Amino acid sequence: MTDTTRGNARRSPERILFEFYSRLNRGDVNGAEELLADSVDWVRRTERQSDPIVSDGAESILEGVFLQGDRPDQSHVQAVPERVTAAEGAMLVEGSFVGNGESPFEDSFTHDYEIRDGKITRLVTETDTASRREEITETRSRPAE
Repeated sequence: MTDTTRGNARRSPERILFEFYSRLNRGDVNGAEELLADSVDWVRRTERQSDPIVSDGAESILEGVFLQGDRPDQSHVQAVPERVTAAEGAMLVEGSFVGNGESPFEDSFTHDYEIRDGKITRLVTETDTASRREEITETRSRPAE
């Protein structure tokens, strides 16, 4: 066990998660990656899919969930955790992605984490992107008041 891993193992799961988001928001991607287990799983569930999509590895989580700032409509995005709750062996983080690009935005999220030995071993995200896309399209197609 390395000194970094040993130090992480002594931290509370809540502290590990707040540190994870803090590092990402500061642009310290390598530091955030240190908090992820080598074989971390990302499980994506949507209301319209019966089977979840499972990816593994830190890169899939970092690129797929948190590092979408290379898209012009999502520059300067930060993930702001607002509440962390222990729930049946997992940690539930509720918060918002906030930022500005073409216009300021805020989009709430719920992330479900498992942490073992001071490392994030699993992230579960639940979204209904099709419904969200319909909602956005409907909003954009409305005439200006």
